[in-house]
Amino acid sequence: IEEIEAEFWRLVESPVAGRVVETLYGSDLDSGRHGSGFPLPPWRGPPTDAKSGMPLKLDARAHEYSRHAWNINNMPRGANSILRYVKCDELVTGVMVPWLYIGSCLSAFCWHIEDHALYSVNYLHTG
Repeated sequence: IEEIEAEFWRLVESPVAGRVVETLYGSDLDSGRHGSGFPLPPWRGPPTDAKSGMPLKLDARAHEYSRHAWNINNMPRGANSILRYVKCDELVTGVMVPWLYIGSCLSAFCWHIEDHALYSVNYLHTG
């Protein structure tokens, strides 16, 4: 990992003229459609198989995670979240439904101010 991080910073701080480094990056993907790495909570509807659309049965561990306060899908409805007072016909992606970001090795996500100056919570899944 130290070697990869060192290569990233070498490319950023001392780029070679005429040499292009390309990384792959996907942003603002709807986790309601693509998943978030966490099981959906009951208030989002029963989990279904992506191909068949048939309902899935959660095992005990997934059932527990589907209700856990640190499941990113539950945060907008948390007891201390102001977002639980937002009343709308559809869930707002990126606010009420987490967005998914995917990056290849050496890709970067820049510091920025979130829409409407809302706070941001991020999980880094590796695999």
